[in-house]
Amino acid sequence: MALTSIRPLLVGAVLIAAAAAMPARAGDVPLVTGEHWTKASEAEKKAFLVGAANVISVEYELRKDDRRTRPGMINALITKLEPMSLADISKGVDGYYAAHPDQLSRAVVEVIVTDVAKVEPRRK
Repeated sequence: MALTSIRPLLVGAVLIAAAAAMPARAGDVPLVTGEHWTKASEAEKKAFLVGAANVISVEYELRKDDRRTRPGMINALITKLEPMSLADISKGVDGYYAAHPDQLSRAVVEVIVTDVAKVEPRRK
């Protein structure tokens, strides 16, 4: 997922998503799970992944100059996901839920981090 090549797409997606989501409060936004993912269209999956890529990119940019607060997980995600396309990541998530139909309640973000990017979050 070459973040530099999708930045213009991310900016447009963020502006559209921000305008559409304005009335919603954080508590109103559902956690996207395999239940949602497996019923989503390819366009919806791509939109979700663009949003996730944007969050990762923004976090990376905000903290890149201050190594003390730059989270290791963001660095690991950038490293692991950068060579992947959005289609690769989507296929990875699709494959996970196909192989684990009993885990459809698991969050898509968690699947991306631990099973697609294969990043093990540090436990405190």
